[in-house]
Amino acid sequence: MAQYEFPENQGQRIALVLKEFQPCPALELGIRYKLDRWIPPRADFPVPELVLFTLRDLVGFEWDGTDEKERWSVYAIFRNTLLVFAMAKFGFEVEFTAGMKSELTIALGRLKKATEYAEKGLREFGTLQLHQGNVTIANRIDYFDNRYRYFRQKADEAYKLAERDRQKARRTQGKHIGGIAPPDMEVTWAGMRRDQEGSFCSAAMMDAFFSRLEHELTLILAFTDFDPANGALEKFFKELWGPKFKQVFDLARDNRAETLYQKLVQVKERWRNPLAHGGYEKDWSSVYFHLPGIGPIPGSSRAYGNSVQFNLHPVEPVDHETVCGVFDAVDKFFEESYVKAAHNYVNAGFDIAFDEQSRNYIKRYIVAGATAALIEAEDELRSLNGDMCLEVDHPERVRFVSQPLTKFWR
Repeated sequence: MAQYEFPENQGQRIALVLKEFQPCPALELGIRYKLDRWIPPRADFPVPELVLFTLRDLVGFEWDGTDEKERWSVYAIFRNTLLVFAMAKFGFEVEFTAGMKSELTIALGRLKKATEYAEKGLREFGTLQLHQGNVTIANRIDYFDNRYRYFRQKADEAYKLAERDRQKARRTQGKHIGGIAPPDMEVTWAGMRRDQEGSFCSAAMMDAFFSRLEHELTLILAFTDFDPANGALEKFFKELWGPKFKQVFDLARDNRAETLYQKLVQVKERWRNPLAHGGYEKDWSSVYFHLPGIGPIPGSSRAYGNSVQFNLHPVEPVDHETVCGVFDAVDKFFEESYVKAAHNYVNAGFDIAFDEQSRNYIKRYIVAGATAALIEAEDELRSLNGDMCLEVDHPERVRFVSQPLTKFWR
């Protein structure tokens, strides 16, 4: 913490709440094997690294680095209970003197409060780091992409089944006697529920695509000439997808990017935005003015023809097909444009560090046309990090922030 002086008032609070904790020398494995083990609730210690920071850096207790499936461990004594706090492959855990669960409960309550003070004391430093762009963004591209493809597939299936039902109704027309509806009504009603399902899923697909687009644009930003320092990254985070797209792509010089941008805007304005914002559209087409002797008339009759309210379902099959065509064209553009190397790296699932050293390291590979080698090297480091084989202070760890697989084991 050479570049940051921890606030004295928070340090005093930590010392007070941990007054019954005493230092403990590092324990041999033979002793540790005799201790009981407890996995605290994730909500109590959502950031286990704050335990290490509090006990090692602020209080000065002894600690060990990487060991078998363990990134770090720090030792303490609470009253008469031995405590070992460890960050293991499957999450944060505590080893303690056998049979002293009641003492452990009290100790963890005190430690939880201490880490809360530590977090408050780090806020100013964290804000400064964000302002200077020294941050890492967790890569969630798989989640957004899977969500997008899930709803797209569901919409495709629903529309396909709806058309099958309509064709079946056409084949059976004329075989029914009676009823007051014209024969074509059977075709109209056939598949209507499936059309509605397709409309629901297609709308959700659009939301997921734009979420994925904005997420990827943010990650790709690290591979451009963008300087994240002096609050620039903070400002970028607050922008909508449009300004982010323009930051990554020069629309004035890239006609393909400009064309796709305008198509995405059309998708947003015609379908996505009205459905995401309560059905209200631009140009007053979703609001009706009172025309004497006639009745309610859309505020903009011309715009109403393209309104999501104009059709029986907000997203008809032809609309879905049109939108999917735009999205596919955007995906192909990312795969072929100047960001294709960054696109491949991002879609390999790596977290993205924005500090200058990390950005320059990645750019050297990309400029040399060695993206495949970069992905292979980073994947090996990611595996080492996941297996707790990288020391907690290893410089490469700034590029790997994904959480351990704790949720699968609790």
